[in-house]
Amino acid sequence: RPTQGRSMAEVLLEVEGLRLFEVASQDPTVCNWGGGGHISTEAVWDSLLTRGRKVFGVSGDDAHDYKNWGPDQINPGRGWVMVHADSLEAGAICAALNRGDFYFSNGVRLKDVQSDGKSLTVAIGQPENEPTRYTVTFIGRGGALLATVLESPAVYRFKGGEGYVRAKVVDSNGRMAWTQPVWP
Repeated sequence: RPTQGRSMAEVLLEVEGLRLFEVASQDPTVCNWGGGGHISTEAVWDSLLTRGRKVFGVSGDDAHDYKNWGPDQINPGRGWVMVHADSLEAGAICAALNRGDFYFSNGVRLKDVQSDGKSLTVAIGQPENEPTRYTVTFIGRGGALLATVLESPAVYRFKGGEGYVRAKVVDSNGRMAWTQPVWP
């Protein structure tokens, strides 16, 4: 929590070794979207990135309740990270997390995320015959909206001056996935 009039980002900038930041907690009592004078956790993440902190975003389900199920409960399976690793060994998974080779989600599955130094490409893993629609937004320094794409794969070609580029995918049911930032 912010202390002594400092923002959450200012407090987090003082944390040495900060590599991961929970952008999307799936605990229904957490205020991910901000409000009441507080910015969203995604805006805090953008603030950290804009200030030069290379920190990767994650989502977690914060599972606490395994017996009572409902939207107001803290149940498992609502938020996760999808790691691109050579194996399921702990070392391979930790290495992927350390290099930011993963995306995080609360329901949208991505088929692939690639950056070649000239662009960021996001392919959505939509199941066949699913009527869900997707919007991909590419975001840069200060949380600036760089582009909106309604097709998969979605491609953003770097123009220069973005600072960083990350993507957020939102489906027509409100589920989301976020890529890690890349620095062109």
